[in-house]
Amino acid sequence: MPAVKNTGRLINLITGIQGVAPGAPALINMLVNERDHRLNFQCTGIAYQPSTAIVPATVDAGATFTPQITNGRVTGVNITGTVSTKADGTYALTITDPTGNGQGATGTYTVASHVVTSAAITNSGVVSSVDPRVFFTALTHLVNGSVIRDISPVDIIGIESSCIGSGGGVVTPRAFGELPIYFTEPWRKIVNHDSATSWDLKGQNTYSIQAQITANISSPGLTGTREFDYLRNGVTQRDANGKPTGVNYFLSPIKQHAFSFNVPGGVYPITTLPITYPIQRLFVRSANADISYVELYQDGNKILEGTPGQINQMYDDYGFVPGIYDFLFLSDVDQRLNNALNVTPNGQLQLKITTPGAEAVTVVMESRPPGFY
Repeated sequence: MPAVKNTGRLINLITGIQGVAPGAPALINMLVNERDHRLNFQCTGIAYQPSTAIVPATVDAGATFTPQITNGRVTGVNITGTVSTKADGTYALTITDPTGNGQGATGTYTVASHVVTSAAITNSGVVSSVDPRVFFTALTHLVNGSVIRDISPVDIIGIESSCIGSGGGVVTPRAFGELPIYFTEPWRKIVNHDSATSWDLKGQNTYSIQAQITANISSPGLTGTREFDYLRNGVTQRDANGKPTGVNYFLSPIKQHAFSFNVPGGVYPITTLPITYPIQRLFVRSANADISYVELYQDGNKILEGTPGQINQMYDDYGFVPGIYDFLFLSDVDQRLNNALNVTPNGQLQLKITTPGAEAVTVVMESRPPGFY
């Protein structure tokens, strides 16, 4: 902490990023003894995807090609149509990755007597921004060795997109390759103490991020920035005359964990979601997006009921959108943390979902423990 306490927020580079390599478990050692509000990572590399197309730069209806991709680079060309309308010569190939994760690859092909005789890659790709949902296969936040968040970038961005209008402002990634991670959630800025969910790391021993890099990439690069301050999460205590008598410090991080279920079809009760801490929100998606009915019970009380369409219509009035999810459950639709769903220690949380057949279902739970555990 600096000698003169700064009460405003600071933005610094994220240091301590180690082991960024294809298929590697990169490690990011974060600083403690500060209050973190958000992180923002920038991902780069060469990561051409299977949807990449190779076509002649000018019309040549009979000449067709498919790419060979190795570790994200376009390393070769398969000639799948040899008839050419071109005169003898060498012509350019256009290489396009519609996902945007591959950039800069170039190639040529040669024609003799209206037959494609050969094709070659002249540049296998250049380093550019890569979608974090492609760059990472897993991302885990640990404080003192305890897993606090371990959801994928697909769900990180999915949750942010779902909350886009609920608190004002755009909170989805503003640039390709960017992965914003929020501790102080911008959609809660409409309430008092909107930084209550910030990560107050004062007195914590370690904070690290384990980041699994995809193997299907070349020359991966990872940088980032962090927004933080040196304040504490605390509530001033006052006596009967309003005189301050002290401060009660607290921790209230939003914990995020994804649970996977293989449901057999029909009505399926999920009864193994954890109930130890207050439950803020559930984000539920199925592989085929075909959940047709939902019920949620807390200690036998019916909390939620309806089709995903009906449920999402209700939340839409508050600015929430399902995005990649079949449906949402929001205990704190008004952004008030204290409206979280609480289940008694010996009670039960039961989520019943109805699907037409066997289905893979992911439930992302946001809960709020009173500390980093």
